[in-house]
Amino acid sequence: MNPARSHHPAALDDEELLTPLHAVHEWVESLVEDVRDVGRGSLRAAGQMDSAVSRPTADQLAALARSAEDLERLVEIANELLEMQIPELAATLDAHDVPWTRGRPLR
Repeated sequence: MNPARSHHPAALDDEELLTPLHAVHEWVESLVEDVRDVGRGSLRAAGQMDSAVSRPTADQLAALARSAEDLERLVEIANELLEMQIPELAATLDAHDVPWTRGRPLR
């Protein structure tokens, strides 16, 4: 038995605790998948241009431009996650006296 949990006042099934935890988890999973998709599209377009003997086509250039726009959107999402969602989750964990977990600084 984990001694840190034996005196833990918050129930692990407490919806107030689990809802923001699941929300952050979903944000991270979605962001990772979107970054992978943007990367795949960029690599595909770059690979096509690299192997071509002619100038890039309008479609190839448009694909790269879309990738850059998508990446900017993902940076905004990542910033919101880091600046708002994770601090809100940390505050909820602190409010429930959840002991230190991997990835959180020791206080």
